[in-house]
Amino acid sequence: FHVPATFETKNMFSRSQIEYVSPDISLINASRGSVINEDDLADALNEGKIKFAALDVFAKEPLGRESKLLKSTRTLLT
Repeated sequence: FHVPATFETKNMFSRSQIEYVSPDISLINASRGSVINEDDLADALNEGKIKFAALDVFAKEPLGRESKLLKSTRTLLT
């Protein structure tokens, strides 16, 4: 993803979109953290619905220790 943070792009990738993607996708977000619903992404990674995610931005920065993304072995977080 590489989009601006707007009302239209907030949570533009969440559980409802995850149901339509191939489990072989690798997701990269280098735009704004609000574009992706992080809890939905973490659940999809842990359930094998998404192969891998690389994130350079987060909804709240720095990423909190309580984030589900930190528990996933299928992520690259910078």
